[in-house]
Amino acid sequence: MSSVAAARTPLFEAAGLALYRGDALAVLRSLPTAICDACVTDPPYGEHAASWDGPRCREWYVAWMREVDRVVVPNGPILTFAPRRRFDVFMSALREVRGDPPEAPLQMIVWVHRQGFRPAPGYLRPEHEAIAVSGLLRVSAEDALAERPGRGAVPSASRLAGAADDPDVLGRTVAATVGTVLATHRTRRRDRTGHPTQKPDDLVRLLVALAAPPEGIVIDPFCGSGTTLLAAAALGRGAIGIDRSMRACHIAVGRLRSAGVGP
Repeated sequence: MSSVAAARTPLFEAAGLALYRGDALAVLRSLPTAICDACVTDPPYGEHAASWDGPRCREWYVAWMREVDRVVVPNGPILTFAPRRRFDVFMSALREVRGDPPEAPLQMIVWVHRQGFRPAPGYLRPEHEAIAVSGLLRVSAEDALAERPGRGAVPSASRLAGAADDPDVLGRTVAATVGTVLATHRTRRRDRTGHPTQKPDDLVRLLVALAAPPEGIVIDPFCGSGTTLLAAAALGRGAIGIDRSMRACHIAVGRLRSAGVGP
């Protein structure tokens, strides 16, 4: 992380993790090119769902996505939660930045939580969130499979080799690939930090395992309460987090220290 530290002074740095307090675009622009293996993030949506979620134009999406594309290695996976009502705008921005080449195909994950807030009259209750993906993922890696919500251990790659002639093993081969629908509850009450859009730890661990190889580095330019950093630490990855809110940064640092990361 020495090259990262040279760009700016992190608010927190320990065990391969660095947390920067500041505007995402400003901090991203200060970082060297191709220093991360992947990005996992949950940006502001710009849907006016809360006072802090003001309007976000397509140009803003393009700007931060372009900087993330520069900071990660060529064709490194980008996984980002995406707004339901502006999904078309969001995806068009991602397509402008990365296209849809075989080396970095556009994909989508649907996180089903079935715990949406009470909608306005005439609106469907939101029970899922979309996660836009650009890149090839570690869909059959054993550490990623082990993180699937509600799934235990799966047969190893060596046991599944040559499974085409065995229907039972072939079925397990299909099951031993992470799919497009992930079902898990929202953050449990006892795990909540007070951050308004905190994502479940188990879901984010899976996303990090899908995106970054062991000992790789993942970046989250809108890291909020630090869930991506915690996931990276738990999985033996490094991480760079950025958030402009000092309150959110303090929550993230507290969570990391509670998990035994840093002094």
